[in-house]
Amino acid sequence: MIGNKKKVYIVDPVFTQISFKSSPDLGRLFENFIFMFLKRNERNVYFYENGSECDFIIKEGVKIKKAIQTCYKLTGENREREIRGLMAAMNKFKLDEGTIVTRDQHEVIKQDNKVINVLNRKELMRKFGMNSEN
Repeated sequence: MIGNKKKVYIVDPVFTQISFKSSPDLGRLFENFIFMFLKRNERNVYFYENGSECDFIIKEGVKIKKAIQTCYKLTGENREREIRGLMAAMNKFKLDEGTIVTRDQHEVIKQDNKVINVLNRKELMRKFGMNSEN
């Protein structure tokens, strides 16, 4: 569903340093970083869940225009899950193209007549018209 459930993101990642965890959850921090980037660029950001989850759905006007999945590092262990979540959103919103943002990977995946661009965080920023992390 889009809009029913909510995810919580932190405005300042320093708050994660005062938690009781012994090691940081890099995947969660990375997702939070990408969320803050999208919000700073005035994007209408939602998430999609219907058995599988897609981290970010970008709405422009009244139409869903982009589906973005975040994954600190795409591995053999998480690859299928990340693609499945993104594909579910792409199918639901009739998108031919989607994006998986990673820390430093780049790849193009073609599946079911759809294209998934695996971009690193800097490529995503350039795609959205930002050349720095500010």
